[in-house]
Amino acid sequence: MKKEGSLRDRKKANVKRLFIKSATRLFFEKGFDNVSVEDIVERTGVSRSTFFRYFKTKEAVVFRNHKARLAIFREMLSSSKSEDKKVFSAIRNALINFSKYYDEIKDELLEEYQIVVSSPYLIAKDIEKDRDFEEAIYEEISRRLGKDDNIRKKARIFAAALFGTARIVMEEWFEGGCRRPLVKLARESLDILSGGFNW
Repeated sequence: MKKEGSLRDRKKANVKRLFIKSATRLFFEKGFDNVSVEDIVERTGVSRSTFFRYFKTKEAVVFRNHKARLAIFREMLSSSKSEDKKVFSAIRNALINFSKYYDEIKDELLEEYQIVVSSPYLIAKDIEKDRDFEEAIYEEISRRLGKDDNIRKKARIFAAALFGTARIVMEEWFEGGCRRPLVKLARESLDILSGGFNW
């Protein structure tokens, strides 16, 4: 029974990989906006209904790892510590560690970026998804400092400033083809930002 289950799981994983590989090739060949679900299923030879068992939408193929990355980021935020016990230092450490993780998966991220920037629709969706990371920073600051009105406003400003910095770093990294270590870019930018915060 176990063997059947693992075989079924392997088959499902193979079908999912097939959809991802075929869709990605089509996105690069024709541009995301010019590819339909019908194009993808025709390329794979698998049914439309099967596609929707794996992905709710066409863009879900592109953003398939968003939830997993966000979960890793939240875990890094919640477990991050600093010697001086300041909130900025702890959040900074989490961002540095997340940069190391992104350096490890840079090929995957660069491919995703190249597809996203080819489509105004995906760019808008990407901005929406980025808010999840900013919200995670805000929630972690609030958890550490409390939730009265004054702290909440500071936390919002702090999270927006940190994520704005991260966005600039990521743009520079992608535009350079992810050749420079992201962790180095992150350290440089966060050091600039840290001069404005004394928490």
